[in-house]
Amino acid sequence: MSFDRDKAFAKIGKRVQRHDYEEDNFRTSFKEAVPAGTTGQVIHANLVHRFTHEEYEPADMYEYVIEWDSLNRRIDLFDASDYERFITELA
Repeated sequence: MSFDRDKAFAKIGKRVQRHDYEEDNFRTSFKEAVPAGTTGQVIHANLVHRFTHEEYEPADMYEYVIEWDSLNRRIDLFDASDYERFITELA
């Protein structure tokens, strides 16, 4: 799973909230040091990998840098799947 460049950079500045991931009888947390409900802001999008192959369309893989409000400026990196799994964008 990847985000294209425009979609990745459009998330910079978004307010977000971390939540636990639940599916059927399975529940997991991103990190114990970042409790569910913690809010923060996307401050950067890092290009992690540029996939190129002659038989496929090129794809860029980005991760997001989130700075948490109440955790002494702690930052965490989220790839596309973790972002979708553990992050809710706030209005």
